[in-house]
Amino acid sequence: MVGNSTTSMSRRRGLDSSVISWILLVSLLLINHLAASFSAGNLQPPPKNISISFTRRIKRARSLKDGIRVLQDIESEGYSPNVFHYSAVISKCSKEGELPEWRAALTLLKRMQNQGVAANVIPYNAAISACGKAGRTNTAVGLLAEVKQQGLEPDVITYNAAISACEKGSR
Repeated sequence: MVGNSTTSMSRRRGLDSSVISWILLVSLLLINHLAASFSAGNLQPPPKNISISFTRRIKRARSLKDGIRVLQDIESEGYSPNVFHYSAVISKCSKEGELPEWRAALTLLKRMQNQGVAANVIPYNAAISACGKAGRTNTAVGLLAEVKQQGLEPDVITYNAAISACEKGSR
């Protein structure tokens, strides 16, 4: 199912499967590097003005890889990324011109949780959207259930992303 979904999406976008594999590999390596650097030190949250500046840089980043690099920059300056930083990068997973990076979205969401960053529905919404756009209906619905298990209140965006994922999965 994953292979068929990836293959059909890559044909529509005109991407070779080796290019897609390369993009995914680089994204996952950057995420793993980010996690390793985070666990190596005691990082502090950035002051509000610096946090806003980093969030803007992530939103202006041209690719998921560039967004992850901004997360690395946050850490290299001695700060820990917050939920807004992660949300902005996770949202890049579904908004890129490339195939939706649903695996990267899930990895970033997990890393955020492992690092003790308090989640809200925003990163979940972005991850559900990335999974839906990649045709990963069951994963998207599982994330909706996880939102509720985490004691978070799904919002209109959460439900719309899940409904959209189910619609794409039924095609």
